[in-house]
Amino acid sequence: FKEMATHTSPTDVSRTLVKDILKKQDNVVTTDSTAPLSEAFSKILQQHISSVPVFSTGENRYSSFIDVLDITIFVVSLLEKHSGDYEKVKELFSAATCGDIKELQSSNRNWSGNFLDNVHDTDTIKRAMNIMVNMVNIHRLICFWS
Repeated sequence: FKEMATHTSPTDVSRTLVKDILKKQDNVVTTDSTAPLSEAFSKILQQHISSVPVFSTGENRYSSFIDVLDITIFVVSLLEKHSGDYEKVKELFSAATCGDIKELQSSNRNWSGNFLDNVHDTDTIKRAMNIMVNMVNIHRLICFWS
């Protein structure tokens, strides 16, 4: 959106398409809801990114994101629950899947999980902005490319 601020006027958001300012990425890093949480964490660290979309095989759709904050909250909650028993926390973290922390996310974060509200490359910037304004505490959208 930084480029948009320097290259468009407020009236342009009704005509400017997402694909006009967003570069398509062919190598989007994702994870599956059944994958180990440690695998998602490794991807985040290795790729120097802050989050990954999670594909739910059971729902046959992308159902959430996992980010560093989600993983941190999960580990801290394990530490609190198990009174700092690091071996138990390590064991539980190793056994956790990406789908396991969805419940924790919904109780601690206001993310709708509705990917129907995300944007396509042919949508206008105005639509993307409206989605972000109308959804509570959202700070990222997935852009589906045609």
